[in-house]
Order: sequence, then structure tokens, then C-alpha cells
Amino acid sequence: MGKTTLAVNLALAMVRRGLKTLLFDADMGMANAHIFAGINPKHTVLDVLHGRLSGEEALMEGPNGLQMLCGPSGLTELADLGAEDLARVTGELDRLMGGFDAVVVDTGAGISRVVMEYLRIADEIVVVVTPDLASSLDAYGVIKVAREAKVSGSIHLLANLVENEDEVAGVCGRIIGCTERFLKFTPNTLGAVYRDRALHDANQARRPLMLSGLGADSARRIDKMIPCLIKKPDRQTAAEPWSRMGMLVTGLRTTLNHHPRFRSNLREGTHNEYANA
Repeated sequence: MGKTTLAVNLALAMVRRGLKTLLFDADMGMANAHIFAGINPKHTVLDVLHGRLSGEEALMEGPNGLQMLCGPSGLTELADLGAEDLARVTGELDRLMGGFDAVVVDTGAGISRVVMEYLRIADEIVVVVTPDLASSLDAYGVIKVAREAKVSGSIHLLANLVENEDEVAGVCGRIIGCTERFLKFTPNTLGAVYRDRALHDANQARRPLMLSGLGADSARRIDKMIPCLIKKPDRQTAAEPWSRMGMLVTGLRTTLNHHPRFRSNLREGTHNEYANA
């Protein structure tokens, strides 16, 4: 189970709490949120980019009324959008947000220019990290880049595929140790999702856990994360019952060195800092 499975189930947990929710699969070229949601989309964001449809017209209905803006899959030319196309997508996303209580953006991995743009517009940034050393290094790296870019969103760590509490403490503790020592910053620990057969079976069946396995440990853990991500506004200053939220769920793999701006000094720096924490 990876970041996309988490994005789908977090979005469905928001729907269960009565929030009108949009899930945008922003992993351009490798989009697969629709697979885990169990739908076969007729339209994708590619239709918006080509001017064939508006954002509203491209929306697909997922399970339990979840609205989805699906991404295309297997198109290498969309792996790194040009500036004009990226501006069109983010502009359309910003416009769509007005009609939703919550927006979940499932990004691609790493710190490409496209991912960084979504980091800048998100109110809540969820960094998914596993016990794998490469994942931990990259999680620290993306937090470092986000802080250097002065993104305004709150940064959360979500430990995934862990076996026990000691593993959660080890994974998150080491990253937090690095951020406190070298960045003077402490990310929020959102929670953990343990290895769970129910979640694996739900993925294989293309039926999200928040529909098929609400009694499972991982489903309960995912649901408990929602209050940390959705904040009620000040009733005196906000006319809407809920503030609009753009949440970004980002998964990390060993991709930091793919970004030309950070190819040399960032990866070397993060490795050294992590090793010395």
C-alpha cells in the first residue's frame, strides 16, 4: 500500500464525515487513483489541458459521491508539465476548490517543479514515509526543500507500512531529529498505518478500505487523521461551514537527484545531515 491508496482512503474518510470532497490525481503520466477507487474514468485532466472540457465537465463520480479529477496514465510527455500547462491545471484546481469542503491532491514522487507548485498551494502537506532508508532520506529532503521554499502549508509526517510502535518512533523520530537540528522545525506526526491484510485485500479487489473494511485497524487509523487535516474556520470571519482545504499527499522514493536544481548539493546535504543526526 502506497501514497495513492492513502490518498483515496483519506478522501473517502472525509466524505464519510459529511465533507464534499475532491480527489485530484496529480501524478501526471502515472496516474492510478482511479484504479484503487474502482472506477474507469471517461475523462481525465488531459481533456482540460486540451481544452475539450472544463474542470467541472471532467470530474468523475467515485464511490460514495467522492468527486475525482483523474489523471492520464502511460503518457511520458505529461510526466513534467510545462509552465503554461501547469498554470492551467493549478488555475482550474483553484477555481474548482470553491465548490468543495476539501481537496486531496495525490502528487507524483520527489521534488520536481510540478510537485513543488502543489506544495506551494496546499494548506496541509502530508509526507508519507516508510521504514525503508531511502524513503526516510527523501522524506527529510522534501521537508527541507519545502522549508527553504517557504511554503505556507502545515507539514505532517505519516508513517506507512510499519510493523509496530517502535518502528513508528524510529522512522519519525530520526526525521524529526534532523528537522529540529538542521532546519529548526518540527513537523507534526499525523499517525501511522500498519501493515494490514485487510488493506492489501481491498487494493486487490479495487474496493477502497473505507468502503469494505471499516472495522480494520488501518481504517480506524486513517479516520482518526481527518480532524488534524480539516480545520473549522472562525465563524465570525468565514461564511462557509468549513474552510476550503487543499491537502497534498506526497510519496517519496529515491528521486531527489532527478531535479536539476537540487541534483548535487541537496542530496549530498540531506544524506550527510541524516547520517549525523
